Amino acid sequence: MSKGHKDKHGKFHPHDNSRKISGCHFSREHNGIKKPRFLKRKDLPQKDDSRINRKDFDDVIPMNKDICKFRPELYGYKKDFLDMVYDNIEKHSNEENNRDKIVNIATEIIAGFVYQQPFYNANKTTGTVTMIDYLEKNGYRINDDVIDQIADLGEKWNICYEDDKEKLYEDFRNLLKKNIEPKV
Repeated sequence: MSKGHKDKHGKFHPHDNSRKISGCHFSREHNGIKKPRFLKRKDLPQKDDSRINRKDFDDVIPMNKDICKFRPELYGYKKDFLDMVYDNIEKHSNEENNRDKIVNIATEIIAGFVYQQPFYNANKTTGTVTMIDYLEKNGYRINDDVIDQIADLGEKWNICYEDDKEKLYEDFRNLLKKNIEPKV
């Protein structure tokens, strides 16, 4: 019998090859949750793979909806807050394409979702899954044990005021800078 658990609806969720992110298990396939399109385009030639275009970024909306349905939690989002997350990501699009740019964009993804809270629920999970897939798309990986540190940091900064914003981003940036490595 494989390891796992049944949720309150009687659905079985296996634990093998899965990572726990903010109270929810996601295998590498994310339990059928659709990833944003920009996370699936590994084989298409692109001028700058580290860039995220706006149309593809909006695919985080159905991903968050799937996560909320899976938990189950209330779903909804604030478009202007989601726009702020994207605008902050775009600020790094003209940087030289190297590890620092990847770390900066990954930081903007996770810290942006934690700080802006564009969704009614599952901001940390949506941000973490999006960040992990962004890193993988760009040839980097993050150690599984660091996922728990990211979740802990997200909990620490769950309520963040404007005065604390820079410290929030700095904490995530330092954690990512130390813990992402090239995929082999």
